[in-house]
Amino acid sequence: MALSAVSLFSVALATAALSLGSAEGGTLDAVKQVKTIRLGVRDDAPPFSYKDKTGQPAGFMVDLCRAVVKHLADDLGLGEVKIVYVPVTAVDRFDAIQGGKADLLCEPTSETLSRRDQVDFSIPTFVDGGGIMVKGDGPSNFEALAGKKIGVLAGTTTEQDLRDSRCRQRQGGRGPGQDA
Repeated sequence: MALSAVSLFSVALATAALSLGSAEGGTLDAVKQVKTIRLGVRDDAPPFSYKDKTGQPAGFMVDLCRAVVKHLADDLGLGEVKIVYVPVTAVDRFDAIQGGKADLLCEPTSETLSRRDQVDFSIPTFVDGGGIMVKGDGPSNFEALAGKKIGVLAGTTTEQDLRDSRCRQRQGGRGPGQDA
């Protein structure tokens, strides 16, 4: 029952996001007219959005988007709505929405003020945080990572936060996880 309530609430917000996604509110009108929705999906963001063993989109966000589409179609009396999956990356996902290539992103995206200027967001579907994982005998503080390679997905808020933290560190400020 809780999943159903969450899905219905998500549908309402997704409907609002789809209808407000452009100045004309044309996204929802286009979905109604052609009975097709284009979902932006990633293949590199498990468990949220990835390709399964058969190469099909899978993950929590993909499942949630499928449920939203189903409930949206039911609520609007559209019958079956065809889903077209549009591959996106962390770098080009907002361009896909703004350029009309995708109608709804089904992947993990941090909501920031600058991103709100580009696209509309529904309610948060997960809460996250960045962290750094090292071997047991690895560095025990942020300063010890100076000059080391750190892997992070390009185009993400985690990448920007890491750059900002390293910049503060070079300027004598504190890195993440350090008490004042």
